[in-house]
Amino acid sequence: MPRLGTARGTLDDFTAYARDENQDPTARGLRASYAADLAARGQAHAWPPPRNGPCWCGAERKYKKCHGNPAST
Repeated sequence: MPRLGTARGTLDDFTAYARDENQDPTARGLRASYAADLAARGQAHAWPPPRNGPCWCGAERKYKKCHGNPAST
């Protein structure tokens, strides 16, 4: 069964990952590989987040009061 998730990374971390993998940062599939690596390191979160959980955007607000609020979309 497919599982969705989100992971926050930085450009510097992605560039370092590409260098460690001996890949060009524009290489096809490298972003997906980087995301899988973030998940393996425990830096991914299940999608969608629980309503009372922290929002995925990093705003330090509950999901239901941030991006999970239907009134704000």
